[in-house]
Amino acid sequence: MRSPVRGSRRRAVTIAVACGLVIVLVAAAVFSIGSRSRMVVRHAADLHALNESLRSVTVVRSQVGFAAFLASVDERYRTDSRDVIRTAVLDARRGLADSRATIDATGDGSPLDEPRLERVVRAFADDAERVIQRIEAGDAAAARAATAGLDASFTRARDELVRRRDEQLDTLAADDDSLWRLGILASFIVAFVVPAGIAMLYLGLTRRPREQVHTELDALQRRRVRARSSAAAAAAIDSLRDVIRRGDGGSALTTLDDLSVLLAVAHDGARQRFTDVPMRRLLEDVAASARGPSGTPEVRCDDHQAWADPDGLRHLLGNLVRAATECGGRDLRLMCTEVPGHLQVAIAYRGAAPPPEVEGVLTSGEWDDLDPPAPHLLATVALAEGMGLRMGVLREPSPAFVIQLEAGAPAAAERPAPSRRTAARVR
Repeated sequence: MRSPVRGSRRRAVTIAVACGLVIVLVAAAVFSIGSRSRMVVRHAADLHALNESLRSVTVVRSQVGFAAFLASVDERYRTDSRDVIRTAVLDARRGLADSRATIDATGDGSPLDEPRLERVVRAFADDAERVIQRIEAGDAAAARAATAGLDASFTRARDELVRRRDEQLDTLAADDDSLWRLGILASFIVAFVVPAGIAMLYLGLTRRPREQVHTELDALQRRRVRARSSAAAAAAIDSLRDVIRRGDGGSALTTLDDLSVLLAVAHDGARQRFTDVPMRRLLEDVAASARGPSGTPEVRCDDHQAWADPDGLRHLLGNLVRAATECGGRDLRLMCTEVPGHLQVAIAYRGAAPPPEVEGVLTSGEWDDLDPPAPHLLATVALAEGMGLRMGVLREPSPAFVIQLEAGAPAAAERPAPSRRTAARVR
């Protein structure tokens, strides 16, 4: 028998492990979502910085080229575009400042922090500054000639920025997809795993009280049955004394057997040994020992086996045969049939139906303490309770006592006894 302390410890360990797993799952989901969210934010910031750098170098190339072009036009055609050139140069210097600020503000791991990209962007900025200095010095021809190098450095910077921007966009899309999947997983954990874990925890915490309540109820039922059996045994002793005074030795032996059953239940419950019982052989034994006005009862049974205590079942069936005889039954038939999951044994006869008080005792297990029934009926109820049997009474087409047994197997395997049910209730 498993120790209650060991079972309680095992249950506590199981609950602790389950709670730990739920906490780990929730923590892992929260940490993963937080980590992925930070990556998405960082990659989005890097993508924005790349776009800003690309915009800055494009503005610088446009304004520097425009200023150099206007300077060469003024030199050739003697026009005055100094205000426009000054504005273009100012916009170009602002673009260079924005590009340098963007690069300086990037953190570790940013694409703008990579040496190759930083070198290409700075080379473009130096070429742009060189052209601007020539424009401001009034050397339009030199500025126009220097724009060729500016075009080459701009192409390199633009291509490198576009390539890094596209890579960053792909990375951001992959991170967003991963974050979406993690969100679905976290929703599943929050919506299903956590409630399921709480339900399991609740069941684990309340299982012990439920088992304890069931155990206490079963013990209470056993105490009530033993108390009833004690009262029934006292009545059986009085009946035995009357039989002995009358000198009926056969009835005295039968009453003594019933008394022994009641005393066993009243003392500590019937000690029964369950096994597969060949029903045909048992019914033939019961029929051979039966006494009736019409001779030996007829047996109708195939090769069925029942899971029961053979001695207790034999005594119970013998008492039911006796009850049928007391009702004036003739042409008794002991029949065993198979119903889904069970065996049904019927003791049928021709004659009057059992009196209501006998039917009430056998079907409900209730009787009046001040007027208990015959000892063999009390013993029948006690045996049925001990083996977990169900009893009933049929009135049509012919009277019969019916019991329902658990079916056995051709090859007997060790199984626990049926759960004891209360066959007698105090009213």
